[in-house]
Amino acid sequence: MLLLKLIRQFFLPLLLVFVLLIIPWPGLRDGYATAFRAGANGLFSRFGPAGSVRFEPVPADAGGQEHDTLVHFKDAQERTVTKLLCDSRNMGYLPTVVQIALILATPIAWSRRWRALLWGLIGITGFVAFKLLILVLKGLSAGPDSVFASTPFWTALLDKALLVFIRLPSTWLLVPVLIWIPVTFRRSDWEQWRQAAARARSSAQAGH
Repeated sequence: MLLLKLIRQFFLPLLLVFVLLIIPWPGLRDGYATAFRAGANGLFSRFGPAGSVRFEPVPADAGGQEHDTLVHFKDAQERTVTKLLCDSRNMGYLPTVVQIALILATPIAWSRRWRALLWGLIGITGFVAFKLLILVLKGLSAGPDSVFASTPFWTALLDKALLVFIRLPSTWLLVPVLIWIPVTFRRSDWEQWRQAAARARSSAQAGH
């Protein structure tokens, strides 16, 4: 009974919100990609006198439709020293959608949901910025003409960070959950649910 209630009150709304947000609505992907690149350029465009980074749309004739953003890494003379492709959907949109769906589907008062949504979006935006930082540091350290000198330890560390935070698909599911729990729930919620579970077990045992 408790499981059915949980499915009805949480998992079904979660699935509904998630599906509505990942539907390819006209203009949604391009609009998010544009905002993603604008935010990335605002955060990471300059690295002092050493060089600069520029996030631009992938040219239409470049192929590789799974990517929508081309990152140029330039030296102090604004010469491109290396380029990397990234996809704003995987980097930012999907974890943001998971974050929104988790919070909006949580069966708590709406006033708490909106407050949790604000903090959740701040948290997930910080996570996306962290992923971009990893990508930028990798690009600035890559190639023979890299802006930053790279040691074997630094290269290995960045490669590991790229694998864990960017390339593994499970990360954009796990991190929103880790943010959702502290921004949404109070200690009293866990106590209420523990008591409800205990009552459900007692009722089941009494029925036998």
